Formats: sequence, C-alpha cells, structure tokens
Amino acid sequence: MTDSSPNPFDPITIAAGRLAGQITPAFDVVDDPRADEPNRVVADWFGYLEPHVTADDGWRSVPVRLVHGEASGWCIEVGPWSLNGHDIALLRKALDAFDAATIARPGVTE
Repeated sequence: MTDSSPNPFDPITIAAGRLAGQITPAFDVVDDPRADEPNRVVADWFGYLEPHVTADDGWRSVPVRLVHGEASGWCIEVGPWSLNGHDIALLRKALDAFDAATIARPGVTE
C-alpha cells in the first residue's frame, strides 16, 4: 500500500498552495459590496492582496477586481478602493520602480 499524502515538494502541490492563498482570504477581508452602483459588472477577479497594516501590526485580505460600472467606467477595485486610469498609471510607475530596484540587486526577493 502506498502513502497518498501529497509530496510537499511537488511543483503541482506548491502551485496549488499558492493559488489557494489567492482564492481563500487568509485574514480579515477589507471590501465594499458596492450594491448600490447601477449596472456594475465584475469582468475579472484576481484573488486577494494581503497587505500588512503597520498601525496594528496585522494583515488584511483585499480582493482585486477588474470592473465596469455605469458611473465609473472601467476601473480596478482593490477592496473598498476604486482605481481609475490615472491611479493605475501611477501604480504602474511604482511597480516599474520596484522591478528596477529589485532586479538590479541580486538577492532581493518578494
């Protein structure tokens, strides 16, 4: 008889564990249901960001969605916050700067 336990070093097991962390919130969820926005459509859902909150030294789970709304047009929702095109452009600059800083310095990880 063989052991049916998953191998913790198997790439599929590792990937499934990472994906589960994106699908299932690990911490208190910070979000806004936005039930009152007319004709709001969630076009895609990307899982949860898990930012650290320095004020209470805790973590939160924040859902990330691509949304189109009658009032807002296209936006990225990060929990209760809606990011428009200008916000996304600024965020892209910050992500580019992060990539440049971490790629240029070997040994710096996530």
